[in-house]
Amino acid sequence: MEFLQRKNGMGKILTASVLFSVFLVAARIWRSHSLLYVSLIWNLFLAWIPYAVSLSVAGRKRWFSNPFLFYAAALVWLLFFPNAPYIITDLFHLEQKRGIPLWFDLLLIFSFAWNGLIFGYLSLMKMEGEFRRRLGPRISQIFVIGAIALGAYGVFLGRYLRWNSWDLFTDPFYLVWNMLHMIRHPLHFPGVWGMTLLLSVLTGLIYLTLKRIGEGGNN
Repeated sequence: MEFLQRKNGMGKILTASVLFSVFLVAARIWRSHSLLYVSLIWNLFLAWIPYAVSLSVAGRKRWFSNPFLFYAAALVWLLFFPNAPYIITDLFHLEQKRGIPLWFDLLLIFSFAWNGLIFGYLSLMKMEGEFRRRLGPRISQIFVIGAIALGAYGVFLGRYLRWNSWDLFTDPFYLVWNMLHMIRHPLHFPGVWGMTLLLSVLTGLIYLTLKRIGEGGNN
């Protein structure tokens, strides 16, 4: 896994951050004898996949000079990208548990959500750069807006309809039928579009903020 490379400063920070999250889960298991929140490790792994794809695309340009391979990788990236902001919604599970301070569980879930967002945003920056290099700045901007909106929509599908990224391969017709039904009757699903819109705005603002910080905060 490239993000574990010791020579990479960001890789060291990401590694420490992920290990801290896993440590919190292990400490909770030891203290409570409960496997609650262990699934967050799996969720974080799913959020790491688009980051791994973006590293491959950006780091192996010769492999992905073929447009077909590049767009296939971009599609895989897009399918797994919603897993990055999805972890935010695991805060829904936060409630007082016997023997565990509420603040501990809050920090635990937030640490996973933060890592998921960072994986997602770093991967989006890399994919935006690849689209800009290949297709120009206008297309790359459209790509970013579309990815953020589809990511927010994917969070709704995962949280409330319990769809997973791989369901597009295992049960594509039913998934597409559900999506088309919501699109054809938008007034019947105000919660879908409300959450998609607001989450898109929030994640978009966070992305722009992190990009500006990465650029040195210049006006």
